[in-house]
Amino acid sequence: MEYRALGTTEEVCHISQDSAYGHGMLVALAQFTCEQLSVKKLQAAIKCLQQSQPLLRACIEKKGIGHYLMIDSKVRQTPLQVIERKDGEQWKKELENQLNLRLKNNEYQWRMLLLNNPRNNTHELLLTINYSIADSFSVAALFNSLWQLYDNPEIMLVSHRLQPPVETHLTHLKKTMQLPPTDFLLTPMPYDQSNPVTKRRTRTECIAVPANVTKRVIAFCNKQDMSEDALFNALMLKALAQTFNKTISTYQHTLINLRPFCEPPIISNYLSSCASLLTTYHQTAPNTSLQELANQFKQQHNKDNITLDALLPIIPDVYKGHAMVITHSVMGLLMGNDRFSMGPMVSNIGQITVSGDNNSIHWQSLYFGNSQQAATIPVALNIALFHDHYMMSLSYTQPMLAEETAQLFIANFMGLMKTL
Repeated sequence: MEYRALGTTEEVCHISQDSAYGHGMLVALAQFTCEQLSVKKLQAAIKCLQQSQPLLRACIEKKGIGHYLMIDSKVRQTPLQVIERKDGEQWKKELENQLNLRLKNNEYQWRMLLLNNPRNNTHELLLTINYSIADSFSVAALFNSLWQLYDNPEIMLVSHRLQPPVETHLTHLKKTMQLPPTDFLLTPMPYDQSNPVTKRRTRTECIAVPANVTKRVIAFCNKQDMSEDALFNALMLKALAQTFNKTISTYQHTLINLRPFCEPPIISNYLSSCASLLTTYHQTAPNTSLQELANQFKQQHNKDNITLDALLPIIPDVYKGHAMVITHSVMGLLMGNDRFSMGPMVSNIGQITVSGDNNSIHWQSLYFGNSQQAATIPVALNIALFHDHYMMSLSYTQPMLAEETAQLFIANFMGLMKTL
């Protein structure tokens, strides 16, 4: 049995999950086609991949004042549930259900659900994974490895390493926390309804952006010399101001890729392997231009921000001064402070570099949903560029945010995108 202490971010996510029943999970959905899918072969492929990946055999155990990741030497079980797919929209309901089902400590920190369609060749596979280990994986590589193992169970597993060696990453970074501007006053945006954290449910809207709109977005960024990250952050802020029809001042959290800072470097297929929370501050009116908002984001993006140790087995000394501050502040927000005080969050999952085409299984689409049951983040947006179009998932929490408000936000966001 192998043990390691949870890092600061892992500990925060895990404590909030224990306290609030579900915060701190990611659900990834892969829609695929396969003629005469063999559930037995798929289960064997999952078990084979699990045996090769230590974190897929990991549970969490309380020891002293902190939690420890406990890795089994062998596979005890393969957490795969198979249910019959009744209709083409069933996966949307199941995605939300998975986001609101708690993972227990004595379980592996992930599970899978197969929606098996006995009538035709279209199926869905949902992966639910705890944030304690999610940042150590490329979800795209995980699915693609399953497809390859389904085709050829004898394939060399050395090519299916889904997580980088975490021990030496990021320890040399010495960044500091960026404080808000001295004149920054947060705009309180009360939820539509206050509700205990144990009664909140995550809702997720999945949107496949047409290829022609995706091309226009990329062309717009190139013409304006603007990164896609900056554009999506700007769209998020402008849509939020339009939805509430007022000027707002808010934090914005963005998950950024830290691969350029890693030693040793991580290969390009690890899309979400090293992510850090970048916090920026904005004042946004309904008529603020996208260019202005994107420039605000770009200017703050280039400044030092705190880097959390989501991947580190041991907290380096440089982070220890921040760890308690972060833990206390996040936990304070999680204890029912019902306002959008943390601002929106954008997670650009990145471009899916795998082809998705194998002998038996063909990968059609990919969506990511975030659990935000106990969070004070109004909306969380996940974006992946899959083949030639964006796959977007927008998560929000009910009953704090009413469905009509969320739908208005989505309409504003998509409307802005289509005008580019």
